[in-house]
Amino acid sequence: MGDNVAIDLDPLAGEAWGPFEAANGVGVFGGGGVGGNGGVGGVRGAFFVWASVGSVAKLGGVTLVAALIFGQLTAALILDATGAFGLDVRQISLTRVLAVICVAAGLILSRL
Repeated sequence: MGDNVAIDLDPLAGEAWGPFEAANGVGVFGGGGVGGNGGVGGVRGAFFVWASVGSVAKLGGVTLVAALIFGQLTAALILDATGAFGLDVRQISLTRVLAVICVAAGLILSRL
């Protein structure tokens, strides 16, 4: 009772770990803090939130989320095919492309 216990609220700050560690052991986000990317991630994140909040009233929630997922799946296909960030290269298969096409079809249908 009465002992002070220090709690590290961000134990992973400044360390590269798991999928965020490139093959050379350097974190893909610049090694923590502002690091190598100059804090661009924060600016991109703020733009992402601003654009989402600004467009949800016009697009609707379903269309907005479908568009976000479509973009993320498309980017994931490219990242997997190129082996970006030290990931294992994975071929773009017909089933993976069809999955992205299904999301694109849902995006189109949500606008009808």
